[in-house]
Amino acid sequence: MKKLLFVLLVVVFSSLKSSDVFGQQFLWSTSKEMNDVKSIPLTMVKEKVMEYYDTYDYYVDHTGYDMEGFNKFIEIFDKDSKIKRLKEELIKSDSKKITICVKGNSENSSVTSVILMGEKNFDIINFTNGGLPGIQPTGNYRKVKFEKWFNTLME
Repeated sequence: MKKLLFVLLVVVFSSLKSSDVFGQQFLWSTSKEMNDVKSIPLTMVKEKVMEYYDTYDYYVDHTGYDMEGFNKFIEIFDKDSKIKRLKEELIKSDSKKITICVKGNSENSSVTSVILMGEKNFDIINFTNGGLPGIQPTGNYRKVKFEKWFNTLME
């Protein structure tokens, strides 16, 4: 199982790493500890996510990873990243969830990634207008279903 999770992480994040999406631009975070990143309350995350849903043509569901998978992700891609610092803050924080948002570029389009880190898991949702593997269309006819699904991630 560990090997399968590792392979999945390599496949999922290879497209992100090739564009260096995590090094591009941090848009906001729910962590107040990061002085160099705009802080928003956790209660505003859903509103921001729904703005991205309305703005972009597609989203990609990279949800359901445990913290062991997150640790592998950090080891593979960047041992000194801001994301690692956020994980350390989460461990010592009273908050049960920290969310960050970064914007970067894939080969075909910009990508806005919302990363939700909980005590035992982490989830990523990518919003894009271009070709990433596993894209799902956005749109009014799917919006209610997406919103219900996203609410489960925020619990």
